Amino acid sequence: MKKIITTLSFLLFISLHSQSQIIVNAGFEEWKEDTGILGTPILNPVGWFTGNFGLSSPDDVSQSTDYRGGKYSAKIAPISLFTAALPGILGVDIATTQKSKFLNGYVKSKISANDTFIIGISYLKSSTQETFESAQRATASKSNWTAFNFQIDLPSNFTPDSVSIYVFVMGSMSSYGMLDDLSFSNTSIGTAFGSVVTNAIRPNKRSLAINSSISPNPAKDVANLSFNMTNPSKVEIVIHDVTGKELRRINNNEILIGQQQIQINTEDLKSGLYFYSIVTANGKTTKRFVITK
Repeated sequence: MKKIITTLSFLLFISLHSQSQIIVNAGFEEWKEDTGILGTPILNPVGWFTGNFGLSSPDDVSQSTDYRGGKYSAKIAPISLFTAALPGILGVDIATTQKSKFLNGYVKSKISANDTFIIGISYLKSSTQETFESAQRATASKSNWTAFNFQIDLPSNFTPDSVSIYVFVMGSMSSYGMLDDLSFSNTSIGTAFGSVVTNAIRPNKRSLAINSSISPNPAKDVANLSFNMTNPSKVEIVIHDVTGKELRRINNNEILIGQQQIQINTEDLKSGLYFYSIVTANGKTTKRFVITK
């Protein structure tokens, strides 16, 4: 009987483990050398995307030997480029159908009232092409490594196919956020990461793969958006910030097809991370871009 119970316990452990959401390089122990846009070497955490251009030292995401566990952690901080401030950007995409209640981890930070340190989570449900987005903003500095939890209020009828985690730090050059030992779980550790910025389902965010790019990126007063329309349609361009707040909507009443270019006036937007969405009759696609002043 004891052997049966032991076997059942082992099978239950394997089942639960196989269903868990695995965050690649969750402790930021693995780093690789990439090439920056000027051909200079940059160091990035394996499996994660960053805002690193190789134009400054250190980059906006850097390997730190100040860690909670292992040998390294990730440090995200603004950088100065040609007198303009660029935000620190870190993110990862994970294929999963699991619905964990919490993102847990350890944080260390230095932020003031005018600085921004945000963690965001975006789940994709491909059957309806909807995304569930939630973001929290840190409200105080953490001088020591502190356990945190990010509660995920995913609706019961929302079964995802993937999830993205993104981190954004903007403000004074002395501000920073550090992360280590991230994990998804149904139980929480520590205290809440911060105050809730957004928590909502958004329709059709990634339903159409349009080949698009924006330049310059980072942009300053004007950004040129180029994209290719494979099917004729009217087009709407929507600009929104990291909280999902809509800042600008550009309508075009003409039926467009083929290669297109639209100029976007960004002179009234502050330095930071933004998103542009291309909305057509066939769907919608969204990408990130940066503005510096």
